[in-house]
Order: sequence, then C-alpha cells, then structure tokens
Amino acid sequence: MKVAITPERLKDMERVCRNTGGPALVKRALARIQKQGYINPAQRCFGLHYSADYMPEGNDGYLKMMEKFGFHWFKKYVPFGKKA
Repeated sequence: MKVAITPERLKDMERVCRNTGGPALVKRALARIQKQGYINPAQRCFGLHYSADYMPEGNDGYLKMMEKFGFHWFKKYVPFGKKA
C-alpha cells in the first residue's frame, strides 16, 4: 500500500511526529516520506489513521484504574512532553 503525499497528509504527519517525538522525529519522518515518494503502511497507520499522538490520551485514566486494582508497577510513567 502506497498512500499519495498531499499537503494535508504531510501536515497531519508533522503534527503527530512533533507531538510524539519532537522536532527531530518530524525532520526524519518527513525526509523519509519525501525520499520514498509516498506514505508507507506503518506511517499511514500511526500517522494518519490512528494518530499516535492521540492514542496515549486515555492512558492516564487507564493507569489510575489499574492502580485502584493494586497494580503499581507503572508509577514512573510520564507521557511525552509532560514533567514528572
């Protein structure tokens, strides 16, 4: 599967990469897309379809629920971009 590059898709990919890995990931990911000449299946899946930057939003609630049930192994979890 090769997804065509459009300005809208590049904008979405840039947002997702910036929110999940910062400017370095944006630079690497967009350069790879340009070099390939298309958006590959993994990039499409996590950059355009599932939006990896939105996926972790439910994690805080999930982790609080797990803690309520006695699981404390994740106490050091800190979402990207947040301070501990």
